[in-house]
Amino acid sequence: MMEILESGNLRVKLGQRTVTVVVKRDPDADEALIVALDSIEEWDDGEPVTMPELQRLLAIIERECEARGIEVEFD
Repeated sequence: MMEILESGNLRVKLGQRTVTVVVKRDPDADEALIVALDSIEEWDDGEPVTMPELQRLLAIIERECEARGIEVEFD
């Protein structure tokens, strides 16, 4: 599950855990988001995100953005 916060960042839920993901808008594309990968190093509770969890989170972000018609890039 993914929620777009008022700040423009994303809150992504995987199981019972959540992570707040920093995004920037692409100035050349109105609906494009640029996800800051280094913002996905820790869960909101401070525990580290493992590589398998990161892969699942990225898949969720891609799927949710696609469903909303939002182009997403990872940086």
